[in-house]
Amino acid sequence: MISTIKPGYLRLISELERRVAPHFSSHHLDYYSGKYPWAGSITNHKPECQVLAFDPRWDTETWRTQSRRMAMKVLHALEALGAERKKDPNPNYTWTSDLNVVKGKAPFTSASAFFKFNTQLEKLFEGVLPLLAAEGVLSVIDYDLVGMSQEEFLTRFRAQAELDEIRTFGFEEAYRTYTRVGLENCIQIGEAHGLKTIERERFLGQYFIWVGANHSERK
Repeated sequence: MISTIKPGYLRLISELERRVAPHFSSHHLDYYSGKYPWAGSITNHKPECQVLAFDPRWDTETWRTQSRRMAMKVLHALEALGAERKKDPNPNYTWTSDLNVVKGKAPFTSASAFFKFNTQLEKLFEGVLPLLAAEGVLSVIDYDLVGMSQEEFLTRFRAQAELDEIRTFGFEEAYRTYTRVGLENCIQIGEAHGLKTIERERFLGQYFIWVGANHSERK
């Protein structure tokens, strides 16, 4: 099988595995997962990690088809590069569009939000924190393009999903959305919601990871 996964995507997956996977517990929520199974790819080598992916925007069949196709592409691409991976996606990665299902399995001892902070801002924290256990951990991963010129933005925002964003919303709206906030804004909003910063870092020149720990005394 010839992979259509670009090298930049593989570098991103590799970096996310190294930086984010250590914060994944055995009872993990992937919040607003989208059609790209980031958490599924990261936890493919962690069979003890039970991941529930939640996204109300996708019906079950559409999500299952698209996410499995992407997961298999990633696995084959990594395998072609000599990485040691399973032949199939993590069977412990399940998905739902029903918030009541998520609430029924809460609280989660860890949660992740991949590429949702720039579009949701405060709403991200307002949605995920009621589902997070006392002393649970939230990992937020997104773009850090604050202050970037339109010209440089065009050279960096070139992955298929990113081009889809530009086609859907128009260049000006995509540029405004993805360059208005970054790591420092995430820290400020996360800590304002009662989380304690335990990790913060920019990586690969255009992304950030922020990890915040919940507090049992937080109301």
